[in-house]
Amino acid sequence: MSKNEQDLEDELERLGNARTEEEIMDRLKSIMKGFSIPMYIERIKSNPYYTSLLPDVKDLVMEDISRIKDSIKEEITAIDKEIRKDGKDIPKLESLKGECSALLSALKEKEREIKKI
Repeated sequence: MSKNEQDLEDELERLGNARTEEEIMDRLKSIMKGFSIPMYIERIKSNPYYTSLLPDVKDLVMEDISRIKDSIKEEITAIDKEIRKDGKDIPKLESLKGECSALLSALKEKEREIKKI
C-alpha cells in the first residue's frame, strides 16, 4: 500500500470514528481536499449518510478553493508589481510566480474534479 493509500485509509478510519455531524463533515472535507476522487468516492457513496452530506461538503470545499485561488491571484499580482518596480531578484520572483501559477492550475483541476461529484 502506498503512502497516499495509507493516508486515505487513516482518514477513512477517522471518518468512521467521527461521532458528530461536524466531525464527519470535517473528515469528508479533508478527504475531498486531500485525495483524488476515484480513490474514495465509492467507499463514501456506500454510506447513505455520507452521501447525503456530499453536496454540503462539496460546497464548502469549493468555497475554500475559491478563497485560496483568490489569494494566489493576489500574490501573482503583487509579484508582477514587484518585478516591474524593483528589477531586483527577478529570477527568484519569476520562479515564485511560476510556483503560484502551478498551484493555481492544480486548484482549477481539483475544482473540475469536485464539480463532477
